[in-house]
Amino acid sequence: MTRRRTYLILAIVLFFSLFQASFLHYFPLWGVRPDLVLILVAMLGLFNGLADGVAFGLAAGFIMSLVSTGTAGVFCLAYSLTAYLSALVKEKIHPDYYFVPAAVAAGATVLSTVLFVTSGALLRHGKNIDHIKEIIVPLIVMNVVLSIPMGFLVRTRAISTRASFE
Repeated sequence: MTRRRTYLILAIVLFFSLFQASFLHYFPLWGVRPDLVLILVAMLGLFNGLADGVAFGLAAGFIMSLVSTGTAGVFCLAYSLTAYLSALVKEKIHPDYYFVPAAVAAGATVLSTVLFVTSGALLRHGKNIDHIKEIIVPLIVMNVVLSIPMGFLVRTRAISTRASFE
C-alpha cells in the first residue's frame, strides 16, 4: 500500500469521525445514531484484509476517542476487533457477494453495541444492559442500509488497498 493511499484512507476516516461526532450526533433516526466509522472499518477489514483493516480500525478508534465523548479505549477495541473479524469473514466467504457486506455490518453493529453498553454498565455510566433491547434492531437496520454505499465505496478502488481484485 502506498503512502498516498494510506493518507487518503486516514483522511476519510477523520472526515467520517468528525462528521459522526459533530453532525450526526444531533440527528438521531428511530432513536439511534448511525455509526459510519464502524461501517467503514468493517468494510476496510472485509475488502482490504487483516493487516490494513486492523491498522485502520485502531486509527479510527483512536480518532473517535479524541473527537467524541465515550470511554477512551472502547472505540479502539470495538473498531479493531470489528476489522479483525471482518477480515476473517473475507477468508471464508468471497466478499463481493451482495449479502456479505450487509451481514458483516449487522455483526459489527451487534458487537460494538454490546461492547459499548457493557463497558458503560461496568464503569457505571451510560445506559444499562437492558438498553440494548431498545436500540439494537433500529441500529442494525440503519447500519445495514448504510453498508451498501459504504461497501461500494471501499469495493471500488476509491479507498481500496488491494492491488487487484481476486
